Amino acid sequence: MTKPQISFEDFLKLDIRVGEVTEAAEVPGSEKLLKLTVNFGQETGLRTIFSGIKKWYNPSSLQGRKLAFITNLPPKKFKIKTEEYESEGMILAADSGEEAILYQFDKEVEPGSVVR
Repeated sequence: MTKPQISFEDFLKLDIRVGEVTEAAEVPGSEKLLKLTVNFGQETGLRTIFSGIKKWYNPSSLQGRKLAFITNLPPKKFKIKTEEYESEGMILAADSGEEAILYQFDKEVEPGSVVR
């Protein structure tokens, strides 16, 4: 499915940054979600981001990894059973049709670095 074209100015509105996962945990009552605590460096700090990648990734395998995230989306609030949560960004992953594949950097990069 091809999406409509956007302007270069619209693309520039996305704030895509490197974040280092400092903690990752399963979300009680969810078959899909992992709760990630992500360090985006001094400027942005720590954020909590929920992602539907539990099927493909063990929480312990994500800790310490530097991944790409969109950081300027409005916070998304949601509820699972009686618990309320808020996600402060979105992880970037390729959709192979069968699994989510996380972006890997081929060199060392600092948390908070801008992805262009």
